[in-house]
Amino acid sequence: MLNGSTKILGVIGNPIHHSKSPQMHNAAFNHLNLNYIYIPFLVEKTQIETCMASLKSNNISGINVTVPFKESVIPFLDKIDPLAKKIGAVNTIVNKNGVLTGYNTDGYGLISDLSINKISLSNKSIAILGAGGSSKSICFSLLEQNITSLLILNRTVEKAERLKFNLIDSMNNDITNIPIETGSLSSVIDEKTLEKYDIIINTTSVGLNDNSTIFPTDNWSNQNQIVYDIIYSPPETNFLKQARLKGAKTLNGLGMLVGQGALAFKKFTSHDAPFDIMYNEVKKC
Repeated sequence: MLNGSTKILGVIGNPIHHSKSPQMHNAAFNHLNLNYIYIPFLVEKTQIETCMASLKSNNISGINVTVPFKESVIPFLDKIDPLAKKIGAVNTIVNKNGVLTGYNTDGYGLISDLSINKISLSNKSIAILGAGGSSKSICFSLLEQNITSLLILNRTVEKAERLKFNLIDSMNNDITNIPIETGSLSSVIDEKTLEKYDIIINTTSVGLNDNSTIFPTDNWSNQNQIVYDIIYSPPETNFLKQARLKGAKTLNGLGMLVGQGALAFKKFTSHDAPFDIMYNEVKKC
């Protein structure tokens, strides 16, 4: 029951109507009988500074951050976790006594989901589509999983190159020998760039709540691959449908959502997250 002691949490993004985070977190609060409420906030790009200031003025305990704000919130933080600082993107902000601290749990969420689905990353070649905030977190986590190579494809190659050098500069010496290549998304169709990769992960927002496609044809995938889309609404994007029809094993981002949300939940409340409760709730949505 809401009262004067209820702590407010939320998620900011644009768009935000698709987010299942409120249902997921509120189900967890109810299960553990915690006096919290979790609310979605639609924020315009021009309002991000005002939004961040309102976290303190309205005593909001914390927020999750989704596209397109994972990088733009950073200048307004008081502290940033070392991993999030290396990544250069934040998806979780905790407000403790007016001090805003940023974290990034995205990479953990994806690795956790792959593990639950019994997909090993060891000795696998990985292709990442996109070079934004989610891609950064995922790339950092992947490089710690004994993969053999990493390809980053983006609409603008320059952004993929910046991510590559950021990864090289920030990683430990023992994993900097993993080859990292970059390229343009437009190169995939003609050159069949993705054929040799074991796992393909889409981190772009293409296909989020619409029928848009990354690639106009389906000749980029094959039956020997695992194809992952961090989008979970719709449950099957055209990207995943193309891969499934080619025989690839496909996964959407629902498990990643719960995995990153469970770690964020712990940072928000200091309680271990009821993972099964959260996962079952988002499956119903």
